[in-house]
Amino acid sequence: MSERVYLERDYRNSLITRFDDTLPELLRDRVTEAEFRLTIDTINELFRQADRYTVATCLESTIGCLSCFTLYHCYDSMYIRTQHEIERFIEQQNQTVYNAKGLRWRNPFRNGLLHVRESDCVVIER
Repeated sequence: MSERVYLERDYRNSLITRFDDTLPELLRDRVTEAEFRLTIDTINELFRQADRYTVATCLESTIGCLSCFTLYHCYDSMYIRTQHEIERFIEQQNQTVYNAKGLRWRNPFRNGLLHVRESDCVVIER
């Protein structure tokens, strides 16, 4: 039977997608503070990059709108590319750090964690 640890979304910095960076008590004996901090800080930084508005993202959105969004059939948006980067990072962290300790981070996108009405957390299974 798996035990689940939930990392809640952190809404202190407005609506920017970020997760609480406090190491849960249940993981203190399994994961070092440095390992956890590297993982959660990288995920939070990638979400910050995904939510950033730049000239490139505004231009991408404008061209997408003008092309009736057919652009996105040929080209992934900046947000989608960052989403894939987060997925790859979580998978890499699972393989190099967490799987050996009997833990596994779940992909927050596949668990509906960006939707406030869903359970807003990252799940780490034991």
